[in-house]
Amino acid sequence: GQAAAGTWASAAELAPAFGLVGTLLSLSQLPGGSFDSAGFNAAISGAVLTTLYGVLLANLLFAPLSDAIARAAERERAQ
Repeated sequence: GQAAAGTWASAAELAPAFGLVGTLLSLSQLPGGSFDSAGFNAAISGAVLTTLYGVLLANLLFAPLSDAIARAAERERAQ
């Protein structure tokens, strides 16, 4: 129980960092030289989305799951 909770807690801590890695990778795809609005928009939207996904996964999935597992493990240990 506690090991599983720790794993999900680690995922919650790392998800925003992986979102930022996705942001950097997406920004590296910005068109160089001439201004290409389609390429620019695609790179910026990818950057924003990867950051958003990292934060959302951390706060809406991984952290609550970790807390629920920790509470269940605590209830089992108390019984």
